[in-house]
Amino acid sequence: APFVRLLPANYADGVLKAIQEPELPNPRRISNVAMQGISGIPCDRNRTVLFVYFGFHVIDEILEVTGSGCPPEFLNIHIPSGDPVFDPNNTGNVQLPFQRSQWTTSSGQSPNNPRLQDIDDVILGMASQIAEREDNIVVSDLRDYVYGPMRDQFERIRDGDRFWFENTKNGLFTPSEIEDIWNTKYADVLLVTTNAEPQDIQRDVFYLKDGDPCVQPKQLNDTDLEPCVKVSTMHYFQGSGAGFGILIVALCCFPLAALLLAFYVAAVQKKENNKLRKKKVFVKSSTDLGNKIRVSEWQGPKEPLRPVSVIFDTEKCIKVMDSKRALIRNINLCNGGSTDIIQSTNNGEKALMLKVPKEYDLVLEIDGSNAGNLDSELSKKAKETLKCELTRAEFADALGLKEDSMFVEQMFSLADQDGNGYLSFREFLDIFVILMKGSPEAKSKLMFTMYDVDGNGSMSKDEFSQLLRYTK
Repeated sequence: APFVRLLPANYADGVLKAIQEPELPNPRRISNVAMQGISGIPCDRNRTVLFVYFGFHVIDEILEVTGSGCPPEFLNIHIPSGDPVFDPNNTGNVQLPFQRSQWTTSSGQSPNNPRLQDIDDVILGMASQIAEREDNIVVSDLRDYVYGPMRDQFERIRDGDRFWFENTKNGLFTPSEIEDIWNTKYADVLLVTTNAEPQDIQRDVFYLKDGDPCVQPKQLNDTDLEPCVKVSTMHYFQGSGAGFGILIVALCCFPLAALLLAFYVAAVQKKENNKLRKKKVFVKSSTDLGNKIRVSEWQGPKEPLRPVSVIFDTEKCIKVMDSKRALIRNINLCNGGSTDIIQSTNNGEKALMLKVPKEYDLVLEIDGSNAGNLDSELSKKAKETLKCELTRAEFADALGLKEDSMFVEQMFSLADQDGNGYLSFREFLDIFVILMKGSPEAKSKLMFTMYDVDGNGSMSKDEFSQLLRYTK
């Protein structure tokens, strides 16, 4: 840690790489040689375990001020083969994880890895300083001042605590309360925070003296403790080779499977399109071709115009066909509802929209050669309608009556003014105008004329009875 380091950091490459074996001895071998021995030897000053635990906690807070490095770097410690604790099976591949500590970010010149070492200063210092003589004298830096920083840190912590509780001017504590704080021992803290009683622990919990309560029956060693669970490792691929193999094969085969699926879908779609193409109705060379109009269909603001042919057949349907005479749409006008025809009012009035209930709108654009005049076409259709004539059966069907009914015979005979056996639209319209908008006198005259069969200007008793039966 930077707090206790008295010498510059030393790296194998001068900047980053840590020095490890074989340049340095194995830490586990050093531990077995220098620190192995009999456990359970009691302290000659009767220090308690709480003293060690509390002291280690304080030292850890003061000295271990640096965390692990980021990104994490591991300097794993290799365990010698046949170690009785970590490698009893003599595998030779056991390692203890050891994470490298964080470096000081405000020093060093290495890109993205600032360290505590400046190569120039280290080299110049080593070249200009005379080394110590090889003897048994320990330098004062190690012998006298190694604990100086720890003492200074303890004093700073103590002074920081005293700053707020010994200050009588802040009004936090009275002099008697300050005296109580000074007389508070760690045993008082344990009695307040635990369920222990005053007779359970001694006042000085860090030392065990004669006469103190709860004396241990004997000094514990490793033979009195339960055996520790041996360190175990987990190999994520061990026992899962088949699963990982199947997963890798599946991932590798996924693009091929997706490609085959795409080809299959394309083949099915092509087959369906061929079936639909065979079912399309082609226009035959017949007299119906006279009703065909070549126009362009508007498909959208960003779509090009599509040349189509519009055919009006005798089944009250509008057929839209493409340039290959394949049926695109079949609009049925017999479904009921009103059909709207909207003509554009700009750009030459060439666009025409057909709105049919329960159908998509059909927007057509007619060029100059086939445009024609809508008014003239409508007037032409109107003239053809006026020239249309009805037979007696068609007249009865239009009224929703039977052909042999007396009313149909009388009405048809009255409306057929020229007596040719057919009823023109003009003759039919004259009768309905009188029935719908005529005066009572005109309607009465019409009824009288209808039932005056012999046309003598008077109505017989039988004729009047028929009139009354009809009016009921």
